Amino acid sequence: MKNYKKNPEAYIQDLEEKIIDLSIKLKTSNNLVAATETKHNTLISKLTHNLKNPIGIAYSFSDMILDDLENYTPEKLEKHLKIIKESSQYAISLLNTFVIFQQINSPNYTYNFELTNYIELLNNIIHKNTELAQNKNIIVLKSLPKDPIFTKIDSNKINLALEQLIGNAIRFSETNSKITITVTANNTSITTQIIDEGIGISNNNLANVFNDFFVVNTYDVDKKKCIGLGLPIAKKIIKEHSGTISIDSTINQGSSIKIILPICN
Repeated sequence: MKNYKKNPEAYIQDLEEKIIDLSIKLKTSNNLVAATETKHNTLISKLTHNLKNPIGIAYSFSDMILDDLENYTPEKLEKHLKIIKESSQYAISLLNTFVIFQQINSPNYTYNFELTNYIELLNNIIHKNTELAQNKNIIVLKSLPKDPIFTKIDSNKINLALEQLIGNAIRFSETNSKITITVTANNTSITTQIIDEGIGISNNNLANVFNDFFVVNTYDVDKKKCIGLGLPIAKKIIKEHSGTISIDSTINQGSSIKIILPICN
């Protein structure tokens, strides 16, 4: 501990340095708070913007039905009720996805890393999406190691990320096409590739696909409206596993997604 009695000037200098240091830290904290608030407001603004259209459509068609119910034919009523249902389903899906997005981006969000057979986990996800692929006559080809690959991951979170990616591959693929899923591994990492023959992404848009609410195509090939949070969710989860994700794509030819996860025992 310094003795300032003989040198009060040193005391004043140290005090000034501490005040400057605290001022810098306070400014940094204020900037961080401001940046967080700006990002939060931007997200809420984007969410509101995306919700206005489906809610507005559902309200308008409901109003039309109520105002002219006596003159509605069963066919017209069914048609308009389907529009209301689809708009409502999109709004609900958007809100549910946004909740997940907010959760995984929370500083208090925790991961439960446990030794898991990655091959078994991936096989289960592929099997879960088999019916969705078969409905579009999409063939899913697998090239996975026969032996299990164990690594420490949060299986629920990785499951969520891979479901987003495989689901996207199916959604944006035309009927009678194929999706190829391959896994290779070495002593340090697991590489997973998901290759589709879908509508693809232009070079101009590739750099933005991981941005929140960024949508390349307003609708997928099945005319279902896109949300734009699936890839950001997947990237955040993979990043928290010290992994990487990248996309190569060609318009009207398809996309290839590569995920690299470290092997941790």
